[in-house]
Amino acid sequence: MERGRVAVFLDGLDEMPEAARAPALQALSEQATFRLVLLSRTAELADSARRHTLTSAVAVELRPLAAAEAARYLLRPFTDRPPRAWRDLADTLTDQPDSPLAQALTSPLRVTLVRDVYGSSAAPGPVDELMDTDRFRDVDAISRHLLEHTVPAAYTSRPGRPPAPYTVDTARRTLTHIARCLRAQDDNRDLTWWTVASWLPAWRRIALSVLGGMLLSGLVFGTAGLLLSGFQTWPGVWFRSTYWFALILGAPASLAVALAFNLTQRRRGVVTAAASGVGVSLVLGLVLGGWALSVSTFGLTFAVAYGVTARNRGAAAMKSLNVGRGLTSARRVRSAVLLGLAFGLADGAFGTVAYLVRGVHDLSTALGFGLNGLLACLLIVTPVLWSTGAFVDDPASASTHPADPVQSWRGDFRLWSVVGVASGVISGINAGLAYQAPVYGFGGEGIGTLADVLVGGVCHGLVIGVILGRAWMTTVTQVWFAVRYRTPPRLMRFLEDSRERHLLRAVGSTYQFRHATFQDHLADS
Repeated sequence: MERGRVAVFLDGLDEMPEAARAPALQALSEQATFRLVLLSRTAELADSARRHTLTSAVAVELRPLAAAEAARYLLRPFTDRPPRAWRDLADTLTDQPDSPLAQALTSPLRVTLVRDVYGSSAAPGPVDELMDTDRFRDVDAISRHLLEHTVPAAYTSRPGRPPAPYTVDTARRTLTHIARCLRAQDDNRDLTWWTVASWLPAWRRIALSVLGGMLLSGLVFGTAGLLLSGFQTWPGVWFRSTYWFALILGAPASLAVALAFNLTQRRRGVVTAAASGVGVSLVLGLVLGGWALSVSTFGLTFAVAYGVTARNRGAAAMKSLNVGRGLTSARRVRSAVLLGLAFGLADGAFGTVAYLVRGVHDLSTALGFGLNGLLACLLIVTPVLWSTGAFVDDPASASTHPADPVQSWRGDFRLWSVVGVASGVISGINAGLAYQAPVYGFGGEGIGTLADVLVGGVCHGLVIGVILGRAWMTTVTQVWFAVRYRTPPRLMRFLEDSRERHLLRAVGSTYQFRHATFQDHLADS
């Protein structure tokens, strides 16, 4: 730093909004006291420089790859004498610089594709077939041929390596679908897992989320009920209990998350969406006899989901668990107290209403119940949020370990599971103390109040936590893709496998195709 030997490389000026490019050059001119290398496409940089020049800068334009360099790169992997086909290819590059092949291999992308495609066991033929001017009359023909065989080369098993987990057809079909979806989003080049659900129509997102939430809620509560009762509730009581929780809890919670996601995509209709969600939840509750639980579940879930997605539009998961670091940070303590207070107020308000509806018309008793919920959240949820580092609004400079896509996915799930379970246990215990009787009632007549509220609270919180996580909408979307387009059910695992095979790359928590040309080829195919 003292000797000025630090160099900063900035890429993507051309990917910034047009109105921001010239101000960026002005800011760099004023602030850059170090060696700076700014990377951009030429036309965008030239247009921005007409409005503001990067002071004292030297413009350096990359030239096409020289034929000799391309030949040396292609022959480098061979420790002994290269095979005849590769030697003929290298000779053509140097001896016939005007040939279609030599012109095509002035691009680093196409040079690396030649080695990837013809260096694999899935090679379409000997590499010197590229010299056939009848088949490959121009650069475009060679480029299309190489791009067409990129996926087979990556997903064909090779000696000494484990077999590919996906077939070539599955990989090509999935990558093509992703490329088309990104093109439909204004030729987007960034694949972020938390926006995958935006590839579906709004009504389909809602339907899939509700169905998935009902299935998840019924499965969690049904399994817990069977285990808690020692399978004594099978089958009649079990089916009724599973059906009840799926509709009263799973449906309103998943409806709330889907509506919140749709609103943050369009940025309008908050009141209309909230009112419609409350109406649907109210109808479900009145029909089944649990309207207070149904409406309160929707209200609390909608408020939290909308706040999270609106605040973090275009960002990664809010926060991963961060146990044991920065416990004395004032920012961390403040965020835990404020969020614990918010949970407590919501739980207390809805709890008071539910208590009154339950038949206790004494307002002071109902308010006491709500106050218990508020105090319980402050005393238990707040320490959980503080110890895990959930929702700490750290400045960007505080993060020295940027999460990759898989880490951000797992962090989102862990965070919301912990927060949801903690909140659910508090809600269950509070209700048990108020009613002095089993609250959830899914374990049979022989189950005590404490076991009922603890197990029920864990189930309740786990369902809400999973549904509130930003991975939820992506999960139900990838299930639909697997059914409709025969893509892998676990999309994140496929994306990570494609990254390891150099078809995708990861930039922080965002995936991108290996090259924009490759993405465009798939979208057109």
